Amino acid sequence: MALGGNAALYSWLYLAVPGLNLIRDQERATILVTFGLALLVGPGVISLARIGSQMTKRQYYRITWRGASATAIVGLSTLLLLALADATTNADARRALLSDANGLAWLGLSVAALLTVALVSARIRRAEDIAPWLIGLLIAVDLFGAHPGLGTVQAAGSPYPDWPIIKLVQDDSQTPFRVSSEGLLPADGNEGLIYHLEDVVGSTPLEFSLFNDINLAEQRHDITELQRFALLNVRYLFTKRTFPPNAPLKLLGSQGDVHLYLLNPDLLYPRAWMVYQAVTAPAGAIFKTVGDTDIRKIAVFPEGTQLQPMAGGASATVQSTEAPNGNLSIQTASDATGMLVVSLLPFPGWQATVDGKQTPILSANGAMSAVTVPSGSHTVTFRFDPPSFHAGLLVTLVSVAAIILALAWSLLSALLRRLRFPVARRAANSSGDDGPEAADGAAVKRPTTDVGATQGSTGDQ
Repeated sequence: MALGGNAALYSWLYLAVPGLNLIRDQERATILVTFGLALLVGPGVISLARIGSQMTKRQYYRITWRGASATAIVGLSTLLLLALADATTNADARRALLSDANGLAWLGLSVAALLTVALVSARIRRAEDIAPWLIGLLIAVDLFGAHPGLGTVQAAGSPYPDWPIIKLVQDDSQTPFRVSSEGLLPADGNEGLIYHLEDVVGSTPLEFSLFNDINLAEQRHDITELQRFALLNVRYLFTKRTFPPNAPLKLLGSQGDVHLYLLNPDLLYPRAWMVYQAVTAPAGAIFKTVGDTDIRKIAVFPEGTQLQPMAGGASATVQSTEAPNGNLSIQTASDATGMLVVSLLPFPGWQATVDGKQTPILSANGAMSAVTVPSGSHTVTFRFDPPSFHAGLLVTLVSVAAIILALAWSLLSALLRRLRFPVARRAANSSGDDGPEAADGAAVKRPTTDVGATQGSTGDQ
């Protein structure tokens, strides 16, 4: 189930199990189910151990194997019957089951598993004899059930096509900038990582609330789509939409039905710029104020933000450089104190310095970061260094040290016990020996008397 749509089993369950298609991303619920089953393993093992202690080994193996066989037969039969029954009335299920290579593979594996379990359980009496069959079936499912293309030979080179329009974006030297792919690049999902593009679209179960606020602001018409692109420093747009010639976008090329557009220069916001004016707005009206403000000249801050006095009308030059690890270095030259606004979500963990000195990061324009920069030439750096990382590293190091100390103490204790009681250990080890052999090779048996009786007889002598 965690493989999602990459395995036909997901499609079967999604179409066959009543109510499952009403839940989004239900494979994530398997985490809770797995955790619950893991908690039940302990009491189950204890119960089996108690029952097993009252049985013979043959009885224990027989019950265990029969229970596993019954579970496998009932489970696979139920799944197969549900899928076949649904395929008779549901066209989507019928296509998924009989037309797709994944569906046919799972159908064959299910039938083979049923026959194997039924035949082998009738002939084999010991549980350990079926282990190779179960392991082989598990390996077959793991190798060929997830994705049929994984077992084929791939052509040399990158498995992802090099679209000319992608190459055009990669060759743009006016970095840093971002793109909006709308999930249309050939690699699907998080394709921006593969093509080394900063994409504002991606697949993740975790989404920043600030990023979601930008999308909601556009849906409420507080800002336009082009203003959202400006906030996110988007320069290129991959889309299947077409725009009229007078639109503020320039068509650069197409790949099939996917078109590449470049935003007009007046809509291209840099990664960072200086402003010398600021306004405040209530938390619920931040994006509405942003939509009505030229944020290249005026920054919008939440009410209550402590701002330093700024001289309006000043000028500045700003040059941004982004490192491969995401850290940002910005060179500024200004004739007055101002606010450096950066297209960077003010997420906890970002730290800013001006000429190496720590400076607070303010939330600006609803989804941007800002720092105060004095007049003159300065180097401003943004580095992601969350305290949670250091806390986790400390916990990990302490845990590893505790494990090492526990192992060392256990080994040392065992060594001390061996050195402290060598005589008792040798006596215990020799108690089961048959004694020295006689000259003719026959073993001389020792009397089975206890230690106290032996000492007493020695004293009488």
